[in-house]
Parts: sequence; structure tokens; C-alpha cells
Amino acid sequence: MNPLIHRVSANQGPEEGVPVVEEPNPTLRNLLGRIEGQFRFGFMVTDLTRIVPGALHRANGGYLVLEASEVLSRPFAWGALKRSLQTGELRPGDAGEETGLPNVESLEPAPIPLDVKVVLVGEVHLFYLLQAMDPDFAELFKVKVDFGPRMPRTPEAERAFGAFIGARCRDEGLPHFHAGAVARVIDEAARRAGDRTKLTTRFRDVLDLLHEAAHFAVEGEAAVVEASHVERGLSARSRRNRRPHRELLELIDRGIIAFHPRKEEVGQLYGIALNSLGEEHFGRPIRVMASAYLGTGGLINIEREASLAGPLHTKGFLVLSGYLGRRFAGAHPLVLSASLSFDQLYEEVEGDSASVAELYALMSAIGEIPLRQGIAVTGALNQEGIVLPVGGVTEKVEGFFDACLQSGLTGEQGVVLPRRNVGGLMLRKEIRDAVAQGRFHVWAVDRVEEGWPILAGRPAGEREADGGYTRESVNRAVADRLAGWADQWRGFGQAREAEEAPIHETSEVPVEAMPPEE
Repeated sequence: MNPLIHRVSANQGPEEGVPVVEEPNPTLRNLLGRIEGQFRFGFMVTDLTRIVPGALHRANGGYLVLEASEVLSRPFAWGALKRSLQTGELRPGDAGEETGLPNVESLEPAPIPLDVKVVLVGEVHLFYLLQAMDPDFAELFKVKVDFGPRMPRTPEAERAFGAFIGARCRDEGLPHFHAGAVARVIDEAARRAGDRTKLTTRFRDVLDLLHEAAHFAVEGEAAVVEASHVERGLSARSRRNRRPHRELLELIDRGIIAFHPRKEEVGQLYGIALNSLGEEHFGRPIRVMASAYLGTGGLINIEREASLAGPLHTKGFLVLSGYLGRRFAGAHPLVLSASLSFDQLYEEVEGDSASVAELYALMSAIGEIPLRQGIAVTGALNQEGIVLPVGGVTEKVEGFFDACLQSGLTGEQGVVLPRRNVGGLMLRKEIRDAVAQGRFHVWAVDRVEEGWPILAGRPAGEREADGGYTRESVNRAVADRLAGWADQWRGFGQAREAEEAPIHETSEVPVEAMPPEE
């Protein structure tokens, strides 16, 4: 992110402060200057009047602001900049010397003392890359200033945001914004920050929204920009950027993508995937299906076996084994064969935000517990059953709402999400109204056990003094099924051992068959 720079003329007087120069094209010659020449009668000639200063000359005694990526992409510019800072001298740049080409005899001006502060602006990964790869970097650039993409949403910050909007309107000749429009822009800034307590510092997006809202105000011959104009600007941006999301909803409407958020099913429920296209993100429902049966194969991730699972998703899946072992393998071994998969998902799966949904589907399949299909689940999991926060939770809730709206809201649909993500929710007004009217629901949970009454209408179950779980609970149904499988496997093993036991032949001769003694 580029800081706002007040550009000052290099020809100012002493009372006007030091020069601040920004060079957008930091080539070797633009940085160090050059000696120009001209052909006369077939000869190259020059004189002192043809010495052209560079950005370092203009910024000498003050500050030079450069884009780090631009300097690094220009041949010989980075080395020449370092050399000038190390020696404290300015000499005209000549690419011929750097490449070893024959140099035309020219002037050799005396070096100029250099006293300048160079400000490199760029992405944070460039800073760490230069720090790791260039031993001179840490010596020459000692001060790091890291601008984050978000800032706290305090009353002072909101007032400053409003002042920023007013200043841009004055500077660019835009209609002024009504207080309601300013509040709507600030809400959108919080939404883009992904947190109600933060505001985005990516002012380019904010400026684009100001211009678009002002366009609709001028088009409607309004004296000031109202909140409705900001909403129209956001809607127009959504139409332009979210074509894939509209096509996804069309596939759901036509039944090509299976989505049935009604009734109850065993061993399946909906998770929510996050699709990203540039800076646009939207959620889509993904059906998680689980099958469980007697065996010792353990848990099988079909996406992983098909090489469609990334390392983070694999990690989240393997956590399920730890949770099941802690809950149900105390008195007997965990005799289980199960498989999990995502329906109609053919690209690589990454992230652990589906691990809670996978656990619910798996335990539903083991205990034969029906789950409500109108409720989607997002959240990561640890081995103790704590639900951990995930990214993109606002877009996920909105994506599932849009899919339910496409197939018809029933008043029983909603999303279960981590409680730690509640502070980051910035839902559209349409969804907030649906929640307030009871047509859609959002539940926040801290632990896996809190989701069972929502999804199955049954409590998770507490462990009793005898080591078992309370009756009519989810954990009791799963524990009984696993204990039955363990007994069946043990009985199967004993029967097999009996069938395979060898028959030992005796060498004793019956008394009746022995010959009489003589």
C-alpha cells in the first residue's frame, strides 16, 4: 500500500522544507542522471550543459520515494542505488560500464556528495526477501514501517473516515455524501476488513465505491449522495464481479448441482466451501457424505485417496480419529471402517473448515442418527471437540443463504458456525432481516456437543459414573454401535481361531488292541 506523499518541488527555498521526490520509473539513468550527447559531422560531442540530473540529485538533502518492485525490475538500478548510498557520492549512470561494452569517451564530472533518505514502498514479502537474499539491505534500510490492511474501528477512526470522504469529494469535484451514505461506506469498509471492529485501509476500493455512488447520484440528479446510491454502487459491482456465483445458483435451480435443504438424512449434511476469484469471494454448499461399517480399515478420506486433498484438509481430517479415540476407545478398541467424501466437488480441497461437518456426518453414520439437511456447518476442530474459527465466514453464510433462497426458504434453514467468528460477521441487510423475521438462522457454538441439539434434536450426552453416556443421547448411540462392532469382531476372531485350530493325533494304542503277554 502506497503512503500518501506530499510532493515538494526541488527548487523550493530553505523555509519551505526539504525536497520529497517520488520516481515512478527508477531506471539507472533516471536515478543517477546522464550525460547526453549529439552527433556533429559523424562525431559524438557533449558539454557541461548536457548533464541531466536524476531523481537522487533532485532529492539530495531530502527524501526519495521508490517502489521496491520497480527498482528491482530495472536492470542495474538496484546495484547503482546501493552503491550510491554506500559511498555517499553521486555519479552519472552509464549502462555501458555495467555491461562491459566499449565506452565512448565523454565527460567525467566530479562526484557530488549525497545526503538523502530513500523510502522503499512495497509488499511485505519483498522486505523479507531482500532481508534474506541481500546482505547489504539490512545495513542500508534499517527502519521498517509495516502498514496493515485493517485499522481499529473507533469513533475517532470513523470521524477520520468521514473526513477522508469529504476531502476526496472536494478534491475530485464529487457530490457530497449524506451522513447516511457515509455510514454505509464505513459499514462496507468494515465488511471488507472482515471484522465489525475493524476498518479496511485499502482506500483504492473505497475510492472506487465513492466514484460509483457519486455516478448514480448525478445520474438521478440528486443534490447529495444518499445511502441508496451507495447500495446501487455495491449492487452494480456485485453484478459485474459475481457472474460465477449466479451461474452456480442457476445450476442449483436446474437441479444439476444436487441441493436439497429439507427433511433429515443419516450420514450426510452440508458444509460450505469458499470460492475465490481475485478479490471476490462467495460460498457454495457442499454435501458431506459418510459411510461407516464393521471393520478395521479406519477412516478413509476419498479426496485424499484421489490426490484432491491439500495438507491442511488432510490435517483436519486426521483430527477426527483423535476425537473419536478420546471419546469412544477407552474400554475397547475402535473397530471401525468409514469413508468420507464431498459430492460434486472435482477440484482440490484445501483448508480444515469442513472438519466439524465431517465429524457430524461420521458420527451420524455410525450411530444412525438423522441430521437436518437445511442446516449447514462450518468450522475447524481440535481433538478435544473445540470448534475453531475459520476464514470467510460472512461469505459462507451469505452463499448458503442465497442457495436456500434459490430453492425456497422454509424457516428452518441456517448455518452453524464457530462462536469466535461472530465478531467478524458483516451480513447483508437482506439476511439480517431474514434472521430477525425467523426465516433464516445463525447459530454460534464453542464445542461440537452444542451442535447436536440443533442438527439432530438430541443432546450430545454426558459421561456417567459407569463410564457410559446418558440414554437417548448421540454419544450413547455411537458408543453402543462401536461396542457392538467390537464384540462382533472379537466373536468373529474367536470363531475363526476355533475353525483353524489343529487336530492333535495321539500315539497311544487302545488297551483292547494290545496283544496279550506271553
